[in-house]
Amino acid sequence: MGEQTCSEVHCYDGVLVNREFSRGEPRAFQLKYYAPGVGNVRVGWGGPNEDEHEVLVLTERVTLDADALAKARMPRSPRRPTPIA
Repeated sequence: MGEQTCSEVHCYDGVLVNREFSRGEPRAFQLKYYAPGVGNVRVGWGGPNEDEHEVLVLTERVTLDADALAKARMPRSPRRPTPIA
């Protein structure tokens, strides 16, 4: 906590940086940056294999009004699995 990071949208203070890894890739990891009141604003990486990394950066922040938020929270009907012939 207490880190700072910048994206195309804004610079954020008080950022929590979480280092995640997979046991199957012991030398590779992701750094996920969470800004207070916003959520995940950046994903970085570390490790020896540059061709296996991905980087994500927040490029737009949209605040939903009450109607749009209610619509986003509406439960969706479950999708039926497609039968395999």
